[in-house]
Amino acid sequence: KLPGFGAMGEFRPVMWDATGQPQELWSDQDFGGIPAAINNQGFVVGRYGSGTVPPLPSGGIPDGGAFIWDPATRQFMDLGDLGGQRVEATGINDARQVSGSSEALLFVLDDEGNFQLTIQDRAFIWDVDNGMRDLGTLGGNFSRGTGINSAGHVVGWSEDSNGSEKAFIWSDTDGMRPLDGLESARAMAINEFGQIVGIEWRTDGLG
Repeated sequence: KLPGFGAMGEFRPVMWDATGQPQELWSDQDFGGIPAAINNQGFVVGRYGSGTVPPLPSGGIPDGGAFIWDPATRQFMDLGDLGGQRVEATGINDARQVSGSSEALLFVLDDEGNFQLTIQDRAFIWDVDNGMRDLGTLGGNFSRGTGINSAGHVVGWSEDSNGSEKAFIWSDTDGMRPLDGLESARAMAINEFGQIVGIEWRTDGLG
């Protein structure tokens, strides 16, 4: 079924294999899905949801929950969240570590020294043993995770303490680090050699 107005329940996730014919990932018509990545074992991740009502406009994480789909059972599983309702999975490696973003429910200190409950977008890494882990930020109010490689290095972008968007790389040993050389940038994908691709905003008035 083709999407009508962007409602998650109207998207049917499919896979093409060697036969060249698309096969739906699951038969449950109550849930639609948008796949984002696949690993060499055939595990698929993305976001899913139900309903035909168009989602409200959002500048952050799209509407839906994050899923991982098992090619052996042909079933999908929800990856959980960090306290918010909108979650998306964007990358998966052969160790079945997943990258993505989730709304996080956090207590944040305001200008008057009081803690306020707020929702912020946060990059995450997920695996079956540890579940979903918040990767933090570069000092600002949000981060988004876009890709992961076989070493478990996650890339994406985050607001820094000056309010600028910075591309980042995250690892278990070093945490989240900005990528040098660009003022405003987003990292979109990383390969097995640690090469990263992304986009930058030009500040010379020519772009």
